[in-house]
Amino acid sequence: MNTQQIVLKVHPSDNVLVALANLEKGSTLSFEGQEYTLQETVKAKHKFATADLAPGDSVIMYGVLVGKAQQPIPKGGPISTSTVKHAANDFTVGDRKTDWERPDVSKFTGKTFNGYHRTDGSVGTANYWVVIPMVFCENRNLDVLQQALVTDLGYGRNRSYQLQSQQLIELYRAGKRSSGQTCTRIMTRTLPSGYSPTWTASNSSPTTEVAEAPGRMHRRSVVSWPVISPTPMSPAPPY
Repeated sequence: MNTQQIVLKVHPSDNVLVALANLEKGSTLSFEGQEYTLQETVKAKHKFATADLAPGDSVIMYGVLVGKAQQPIPKGGPISTSTVKHAANDFTVGDRKTDWERPDVSKFTGKTFNGYHRTDGSVGTANYWVVIPMVFCENRNLDVLQQALVTDLGYGRNRSYQLQSQQLIELYRAGKRSSGQTCTRIMTRTLPSGYSPTWTASNSSPTTEVAEAPGRMHRRSVVSWPVISPTPMSPAPPY
């Protein structure tokens, strides 16, 4: 069987091969002068051993230790969580250079950049993190990381309604009840200086009004939410 396109050896030191297509049990394939007979069906993106492994033997992938065999794995046998336990080499930190000298920034005097002003008078720029998983099995970890940053730490945008609903749920569970009153906030987009708009009801939403400004359309929304007694709900987060 021509295996140049259906298996992959990630690193020359690896003792596993990655299936790039579904490989049936009992099929024989050749790779780099070696023949392998698959002991079980190996699905695409899964791995099989290139040599007999005894319990405790190292499983090498990407050129590093990724696990230890938990039971005998024959040549051509599948690598799975039932046959391999995660393992890794000890982590060591080399010599660190922490000396720092203030750079010469005189050439930037008078220069500007696209940023924003903070309330304390300093300035900043938006930070974008690009995380690229090296293996597909890390995708779920990235989902967890995204949830922690965007949801739990509050870095998501336009989350005011979600935060309000969470507050209501927590207060309800604590035994609080609605007082029948509502708090109302009018949220208005910034308009051109000196422009006094005439607000009209929006056809698309009964709680949204629109105003025509020179070259642009602006919207403001009227948002209401119930007040929980005896302890009023905290103000809604700003948009």
